[in-house]
Amino acid sequence: MEEQDYIELNTLLAKLRVFCFKEIGNPDTITSEREKNYRLVRNIDYIRKQMPLKVGEGTISIIK
Repeated sequence: MEEQDYIELNTLLAKLRVFCFKEIGNPDTITSEREKNYRLVRNIDYIRKQMPLKVGEGTISIIK
């Protein structure tokens, strides 16, 4: 994965996370949708925390 790809991925995940929180805070959102958004936020956080990365020479790779 190139550095730019990683940056774009993190940007998209951050935007999705913000969208989910806006939906959670919306009083018109039904409970089932609110719960789906909570799960999405938890999954995004899990992905960010559990993905060990190795940065070097302009590329980012997953440590296996």
